Amino acid sequence: MAIVRRVESALRGAGATPFVAEYSVAPGESLQKAIAAGINDCDLFVVLWSNHSASSDWVRQELGHAAGKNKRIVPFVLEADAKIPSFLQDTKYIRAYEDVEGGIQAIARQVQDLFATKRKQIEDRNAQGFALVIGVALVLAAFGSKES
Repeated sequence: MAIVRRVESALRGAGATPFVAEYSVAPGESLQKAIAAGINDCDLFVVLWSNHSASSDWVRQELGHAAGKNKRIVPFVLEADAKIPSFLQDTKYIRAYEDVEGGIQAIARQVQDLFATKRKQIEDRNAQGFALVIGVALVLAAFGSKES
């Protein structure tokens, strides 16, 4: 789970509020409801993609939920042979298996770009008191014994 913590830290450093079910859901709370709420509230959905996550029904469900809510989905691909789902084939993904640090920086830039876009929208509306919060749902699956 070291890679999850690294990505989460980079997102926080870029100003986002990451939702990671493993760390964000309290014991006794419904995982399904909490994850659905996290996805509903997010601006960016980052999925750490591996062969393990590709075979996870939970991850596929969460991806489907995010797609159904028209969330920006960024696959952060950890293994070169991990097949991207067909509905994401035309989505530019991060090849973290080639350069983990570069991938983490790319995710942080995505968050910074979202902030810039939201700031511009606020300026254009001349809105006051509009909260500038970027939520990121960071989805992960059990990685088995392979951790970065």
